[in-house]
Amino acid sequence: MRKTFVTLLGTTSVFALVVGTSSIATAADPQLQAPDRVLSGSMAIFGSYTTGVCHESECHGANSDPDDWFSLGGFGNVAVPVADNLSLQLGFYGEAGNIIGEDSNFSSSQEYANGVMGSAHLNFREPEAYLFGAFGALGSVETASDQSSGTANIYLAGVEGQYHIDDWTLYGQVAFADSSDLDNSDSDWIQNGVYLRGAVKHFFNDGMTKLQGDVVYVGGEQSTGDDIDAWQFGVEVEHIVSSYSNGYISAFGRFDAFFANESPDVNDDAEAYVFKIGLKASFGYDNLYQRDHYGEGVDIADIMRIQAVARATD
Repeated sequence: MRKTFVTLLGTTSVFALVVGTSSIATAADPQLQAPDRVLSGSMAIFGSYTTGVCHESECHGANSDPDDWFSLGGFGNVAVPVADNLSLQLGFYGEAGNIIGEDSNFSSSQEYANGVMGSAHLNFREPEAYLFGAFGALGSVETASDQSSGTANIYLAGVEGQYHIDDWTLYGQVAFADSSDLDNSDSDWIQNGVYLRGAVKHFFNDGMTKLQGDVVYVGGEQSTGDDIDAWQFGVEVEHIVSSYSNGYISAFGRFDAFFANESPDVNDDAEAYVFKIGLKASFGYDNLYQRDHYGEGVDIADIMRIQAVARATD
């Protein structure tokens, strides 16, 4: 686990250095005018298709039998200017899904079934330069199979920062990640762990389009005493499709790959691949660049699904 942690830090640092160096020569778009800081927020709905949900021998080989399933969900955020350069952002996220197949509610892979989470961020920012602050999240996630089901509360508490270089934003988070099993079923949720996230955002088309890439690592221990390492790799694109007097409507699409491995048993692993599309209605700012730099520009990775994939290693 320590080797994986060090590798992630090194890779993320090199990637951030390359992106930051290459972007210094990129001139900021003069049409992206600095707005006043105002109350802002958004509401989104989405549908997702998950494929390749599997555990150990189900993932590969002659006996492979991964699951596919659809889900619906939504999320929202509101950012409140508290004082000069100080902002409070509150958010929520919820998702629920069903398996495709003969058994419409459960499957043998203990995949993510439904969950809900609330979050809070308190940040100090210089909108055209940087942001730093603290964040926390509390949620509940349920996984299910034809053999068992489990529910846990999940927790995050940490610090975050952003660095803006013209039309680029470099984003990092470090947090303590924990969970509590509500069923006392000795399930393999991640406990006493570390959450690390690195993201890069790029804005173009006068702030009308955003491209984002994420790498997330969550490592800790399970109730069995084994170590667990979980990863999320994601890419997202968002584009404004319609504008109105105090905001806009945007469409977004995202792909994520999730992997988890329990050690010392090298065969206890799980994975999942998620495609997501949705619509978002935002208010307060005119484009995605302004929202990121002045409004609700922070978020949290899909820790609920990370926890669920980790539990599927059992």
